[in-house]
Amino acid sequence: MPHTAAARMATRDRDAGRYQRNRPEQTLFYQIVEQHYPAFTAHLAERGNGNKAKVSDEPQTPAERWAAMSWVQRLKRVFNIDIETCRECAAAVKVIACIEDPVVIQKILNYLKGKAEPQEPNRLPESRAPPQATLFD
Repeated sequence: MPHTAAARMATRDRDAGRYQRNRPEQTLFYQIVEQHYPAFTAHLAERGNGNKAKVSDEPQTPAERWAAMSWVQRLKRVFNIDIETCRECAAAVKVIACIEDPVVIQKILNYLKGKAEPQEPNRLPESRAPPQATLFD
């Protein structure tokens, strides 16, 4: 049943002033999670993948920190290139592929170069001579 603007306004006016508390404990999802969560945490504890914080007695050396950096972090640090953020909307961007084959890279660059080259502008037809005066006398 589609809601019209008038129906939404009537509902809002009727419910104005009354606080409707959200009750997640009454949802099926909440009940399923509540039922299975203890078994899930016990399973994680058995596997040894619980919420254990990584504790190191010694701080990492600069070489260890450098080795732990991803190539995305290195690009950002060295060249100030942030490929994890969209330039237009500032949303997070996910890297889905890393192309390392030089032949494929060259094909992509050649394609982009050809696409970026300005095409010949639309030419107007050649101009005509002005009308002869004898035609309109």
